[in-house]
Amino acid sequence: MRLHVKKINKGESKTFQQTTTRTTTTKSKTNKQKDKKESCESLKIVNKKKTKLLQLLTQHKQIFSALLLQRSELENLIEDLKNEKALINNILLQLKVSEKDIQINSIENQNISLQKNKLEKEKQFILQKMNQKKKNQIKKY
Repeated sequence: MRLHVKKINKGESKTFQQTTTRTTTTKSKTNKQKDKKESCESLKIVNKKKTKLLQLLTQHKQIFSALLLQRSELENLIEDLKNEKALINNILLQLKVSEKDIQINSIENQNISLQKNKLEKEKQFILQKMNQKKKNQIKKY
């Protein structure tokens, strides 16, 4: 800072210079105090921001852990569903096998009933022949 002083007298200029030096030192002290206040305020702001960030971090950690828990539960459910699907497929296979058995049994039953009918017809035919022979024998006597 430059001071422009009219030099009327050497003594006056010195006193004027001394007073200005004092005011500049008080100004620098007040500036330092302002700087301290500003730095305190900025530290408070920074601390507030830090606490907010820490709160957010803990919230995110809680959310993340909850998501991990849900993920493991979902994986367990998926595994259970796979097991149930395998059981259902086994049951369906057994049903298909038993259905084939039923079809085979029904075909066998049809064959048996056809054979039975055939044997019944043969029996009837043989009985008719025997009856005719008896009649013929009775006629002869």
